[in-house]
Amino acid sequence: ANSAIKFFFYFASGSPEFLYSQGWQGDYLGKYGGGRSVAQGDAEGFVEVMLEMLDDPEGLLEMGRQGRKLVEQNFDRRELASRLLTHFKQLLEQ
Repeated sequence: ANSAIKFFFYFASGSPEFLYSQGWQGDYLGKYGGGRSVAQGDAEGFVEVMLEMLDDPEGLLEMGRQGRKLVEQNFDRRELASRLLTHFKQLLEQ
């Protein structure tokens, strides 16, 4: 099973990701370029994507950079905590 926490930890580490499943995590990879995914059960697609990734070391580095950038821009815990605190303050003022 895919773990959302691991998914974001891998992004934060700057490691390119490969998922052997689709869903929202596959959508993230497609949208932000932090890695690649293949539908579960697609053995030919699995091999094809893995070989493409292994044949492109610079592409792997770029995927890792894109994943790291995604986390830094959208999931920084200090920024998220600040937004949440602002939201709570606004609710209390109503």
